[in-house]
Amino acid sequence: MTRIFVLVLMVICFLCNIFSTSALDLPPVKTSAEIVDDNDMRLAHDGNAYMFLTFDTTDPELLKLGLELGEALFQLSGTRFPIVDSKHAGDKWRSIVLQRTMRSAIYVPVEYPYKVEMLKQEPWSRNCRKKLSIRFNSGHEREAVDAFLRSAFGVTLATATKEMTGKKPVQALYLPVDLEPLPKALAEEQKKEKEKILKELKNQALDKSLDVRTRYLAILKLGQAMDRSATPLLISICEGNHKCILKQYALRSVGYLRDPETIPCLVKILSQDVTGDITDEGEDESIIQRGAILALDDMKDLPKSVISLLKKIKVSDNEYTSVKEYATMIINKRKKEE
Repeated sequence: MTRIFVLVLMVICFLCNIFSTSALDLPPVKTSAEIVDDNDMRLAHDGNAYMFLTFDTTDPELLKLGLELGEALFQLSGTRFPIVDSKHAGDKWRSIVLQRTMRSAIYVPVEYPYKVEMLKQEPWSRNCRKKLSIRFNSGHEREAVDAFLRSAFGVTLATATKEMTGKKPVQALYLPVDLEPLPKALAEEQKKEKEKILKELKNQALDKSLDVRTRYLAILKLGQAMDRSATPLLISICEGNHKCILKQYALRSVGYLRDPETIPCLVKILSQDVTGDITDEGEDESIIQRGAILALDDMKDLPKSVISLLKKIKVSDNEYTSVKEYATMIINKRKKEE
């Protein structure tokens, strides 16, 4: 009887072990003393979240992505991670931060369209002074998050739920400092795919048979791709006989690229004599000139001749008030930077 009881107990333990072990090769549970060193970042423990998910919640794409990431982490750890808008997250420490690199001080090169890394603030060594930074150029949002999940847990957004079905979540979820870097082969593959997409966008931007919305979105994406091979096309749109809205988006993309080669084009736009009604700020001419000034504002360095032109616009009697205000803004801004 005793033997039968022991045998039954062994079978029960074996089955419990099967159903309580994740299908993934997740890190083992660590004690608090083990987790607070420099080599780990604790995400969750016993149903409590140790990290926030931080991103711009006003961005529909990022909101959807953040919710999916939160669900994936819930499947892995059984913990719901609080979502905090990046505008209200302070310095974002103790966060998993999703961040577009566009117009940011941090730039992700095109051959590496996203970057996942652990950041620490010395001399703090505990988890409270760490954050996981997931940065990406537009169009590579899901790739970046999937790269993080794949490197850390061997899943993606699409497979996290499937992999964890019927399995008990890991109660202590943590990350090592060094996540797997983007393989060079994958970077090269993505570069080729990017070139293919850029070519298609350039064709769409110039195809007059397409509707205006498709064309201006293609123009915008060319700038968001942060690839200066689009510069000649954008200049041709700015200088050519195109609809105002196409020129407007081309100027926005010029600002994204920050290519000094576009400065002569912007100067040409601002040097033309005003022919419209300067009391009507809705004139195409006014819209284009404001766009040109904003594009100049995105440039790292401006020649003295450009500053002189802006000063001339500032005091002109035959100029739109909004354009004069924009010129004044840049002049004052550059003075502070000197």
